[in-house]
Amino acid sequence: MKTKEITSRHYSVEEYYNAAREKMEVLEAIEKERFLDPWEEAEKEGARMDMEYYGRILEEEEEQNRRQICESQGLSRWC
Repeated sequence: MKTKEITSRHYSVEEYYNAAREKMEVLEAIEKERFLDPWEEAEKEGARMDMEYYGRILEEEEEQNRRQICESQGLSRWC
């Protein structure tokens, strides 16, 4: 399984979400071929939790951006 090495570069929330999604897809493909070992099961659960966590952050950022755009156009009553 390919993994990204974390360097001094700061990754965006979307990159973390996508990495977790990719890990889930790989582990789900492996799971179709054979049972996952306990380490892989833990990796899959961790990736699922990461997807949920970073997914919520992305949703909050989208909502905040939408609200800012709405307010900047003078439509704060409908935001």
